[in-house]
Amino acid sequence: MTARTRTRNPDQTRHRILEAAFEEFYRTGFQAGRTDTIAAGAGVTKGALYHHFRDKSALGYAVVEEAVRAPLLAAYLEPLRQGQGDPLAALQDVLRRR
Repeated sequence: MTARTRTRNPDQTRHRILEAAFEEFYRTGFQAGRTDTIAAGAGVTKGALYHHFRDKSALGYAVVEEAVRAPLLAAYLEPLRQGQGDPLAALQDVLRRR
C-alpha cells in the first residue's frame, strides 16, 4: 500500500481560507460567521485554519487588510501617487474611472 502524498502550499491555503472567510462574513456578518463553515469552504481542517490564524479576530483583520483594504488602495491611491501635475485633476480622473 502506498501512502497518499499531497503537496502543501501554505500561501495558497491561506488565500483559500481568506476567500472563504470573506464570503462567510459577507453572507452572515462577522459575529455569526462560523470557523467550521470557513474551513469547509476553503477545503481545510479547522486545525489548518488555526495554524494560519490564531483566532477568528485575527482572521477577520486579515480579511479586511488583504481582501478589502489592499484592493481599495490599489484602485484609488496608487493612481494618485503615480500622477503627475495637479493632484485635484488626478483625483477627479480616478473618481471618473470608477
